[in-house]
Amino acid sequence: MNRFDQVALGNRFLRPREAAEILGLSPRTLDRRRSRGLGPAYYKFGSAVRYRLSDLNAWAGTRQDMAGDMKPDRKADA
Repeated sequence: MNRFDQVALGNRFLRPREAAEILGLSPRTLDRRRSRGLGPAYYKFGSAVRYRLSDLNAWAGTRQDMAGDMKPDRKADA
């Protein structure tokens, strides 16, 4: 299995900069979310923080904005 197959399966550990790029966030934003316990699952190897693609995808799936579906219908109230 080559490196790209491993990434596709979520088996390769990604550096924070790579993870942030995949999520469309700045590395600093990802760092802040991690430190507040609001980001995707991560792994620590000594002082090195790493992410798996499968964990990024799972976390991103929980971020879907459902607010548009939950707004009251103003016309029905009128």
